[in-house]
Amino acid sequence: PRNQSAMLPFVQGQVKVERVLLYDPASGRENPYDAVLLTNSSGMTLDGGAITVFEGDRYVGEALVETLKSGDGRPVSFAMDLGTRVTTAFDSKQDQVYAVKVRRGIITTNSKNVEVRTYTIRSTDGKPKTLIVEHPVRPGWKLSGGFKPEETTARHYRFRVALPAQPAGGGAKLAVSEEFEISSTIALT
Repeated sequence: PRNQSAMLPFVQGQVKVERVLLYDPASGRENPYDAVLLTNSSGMTLDGGAITVFEGDRYVGEALVETLKSGDGRPVSFAMDLGTRVTTAFDSKQDQVYAVKVRRGIITTNSKNVEVRTYTIRSTDGKPKTLIVEHPVRPGWKLSGGFKPEETTARHYRFRVALPAQPAGGGAKLAVSEEFEISSTIALT
């Protein structure tokens, strides 16, 4: 009828979805977003637009998604998780010389800057959760240390952190170490 609208389903199919928390330090917030890792397993291209997120029969949020080709996946955030807090601390070491070579009047020094960003995650609601930390990719910097990202995109390393069910105040830490190598040459005459 006039001045009314209706929603018509034009695709009915299953897509793979995993409920996670998503934290991007560039957001400037301490709380991560409630999100889903959405993978288009429908076999068709899904046009972008608004989606409504339900958990069981309960409404939990809304989001906008980009067009997803078959097999593509991406995180989609739909709400703020106030039960989890993430803080960061930096430990930087600058210009540590680790090699000097002198040959025919030319001195070559190699050094590196090492930066460690430690994410401290605190959960206050005692439920098991999975947190995806989107650590920025910086030109010239390489990951070093023990933690390997689950996924690397053009702009982010995505690290998965499992937060087990713990009493309020429980949490975890993720230390991401990066290094930037610098080489300089001096000629003696």
